[in-house]
Amino acid sequence: MLFTVPMALAEKQRPKTSEARRRRILEAARTVFQAKGGLGAGMRPIAAEAGCTTGAIYAAFSSKEDIYAALLEESLRELALMVAGAAGREAAPDKALHAAIMAFFEYYQSHIFEYSLGLYLFEKDGRKGLGTERDAALNALLAQSLNVLTVCFERLGARSGNGPRSSAALANALFATLIGVMAMVVSGRDRSLQVNARDMLETTVDIYLASLGNNTVTE
Repeated sequence: MLFTVPMALAEKQRPKTSEARRRRILEAARTVFQAKGGLGAGMRPIAAEAGCTTGAIYAAFSSKEDIYAALLEESLRELALMVAGAAGREAAPDKALHAAIMAFFEYYQSHIFEYSLGLYLFEKDGRKGLGTERDAALNALLAQSLNVLTVCFERLGARSGNGPRSSAALANALFATLIGVMAMVVSGRDRSLQVNARDMLETTVDIYLASLGNNTVTE
């Protein structure tokens, strides 16, 4: 089954600036955000890292939050492509579900900053979001990845719609498990408890498959 991601989703009109300069600013912001722990960093360190003036940044981005949102948007787009691609390469629904959740895990395991990027607004300074419009666009991008899990669960026999044990509820629960497993990886709890993060996810997926009457153990 082919899983597709509408890449026009959440596109915003960009200020007139060269793509090379925009990319340089984003990479500089990534470096500074990682070093300073998120939005606590100011525009001047980003400008210094990018080798430009703060005025040049404002010609490309309206605010520091706009830069942050652009980085998160790129991350969610890449995640959606990886998850959809992994699931789409598997014909059997149980293997597609397994491939999708492992693609989630492998993406965030190799992009720890992106994992922190997505959770930052819930961790620092009581921030709740980036504005209604931007939050909706970013949530829609994340939903593209979650929808892959939802479709997999429906193909395995879960009912569509909302409510307990619906395909959407199962997808959200599995995603929450992934976020928790990644928190253990980032904090080092997996090592201190001598558990393997991948094995935990493998076990979780097998439990979900068994609960849906599919006893296939994915390799």
